[in-house]
Amino acid sequence: MNADLSRHLIAGFLLPAGEEILDVRDGTAASIVETSRTAWRVEPLPSDEGYRLFTAGKATMDNGEPVEAFAVLPDGQAFRLGDEEQLRTFHRQASPSPLEIANLVAQYAEPQPVARFLDPATAPMVSGKQATVHTYSWLYPDDETEILLRERWDVDTADPLTWRRTELGPSA
Repeated sequence: MNADLSRHLIAGFLLPAGEEILDVRDGTAASIVETSRTAWRVEPLPSDEGYRLFTAGKATMDNGEPVEAFAVLPDGQAFRLGDEEQLRTFHRQASPSPLEIANLVAQYAEPQPVARFLDPATAPMVSGKQATVHTYSWLYPDDETEILLRERWDVDTADPLTWRRTELGPSA
């Protein structure tokens, strides 16, 4: 991992007002960024050669804690993929393929319930600048209930980037 990049992502996007970064520890799989009130875990994800992907969340996550995703260009410019305008700016600057951006939109454009992952049994569809992917999301409406929800994401990669998420219902 990269301590400076982890510090930059937390300080630039997630650090609440009044908090300060006290320490950053690099590990082989993640960095831990300690602040005056909490600790954050920054992890790299597999990514395209034109940019790097990272997730960041509280180091001691409970069910329902959000995880944020970031794309970082080779020049160091970072984008919060959960922010619509930053995601659109990343799309314009990095020019990922329609399938790549659809996968990123489906996994990170909206706050993750607990976990969202691509459906390995349903092939994505791409036609020109349009792409459709399917995901599953784990939901925990209360301490006793767990729901696996199936979703379809229709993504138009023309400028401006747009998308629509459709809930297909609980997984059988």
